[in-house]
Amino acid sequence: MKKDGEDLSLPGDKKPAYTMNRLALWIVVGAFGAYLLLSGIFGMLARA
Repeated sequence: MKKDGEDLSLPGDKKPAYTMNRLALWIVVGAFGAYLLLSGIFGMLARA
């Protein structure tokens, strides 16, 4: 019988499938991170 917080999975257990909402969230977060990284690099290059 499982209690709250005891839902540990074994290494052989299947992982849940990725949902479209999770994929869309990571695309948005990744795009925002890439924008910050690239704008910082271009900003440093412009000052040099």
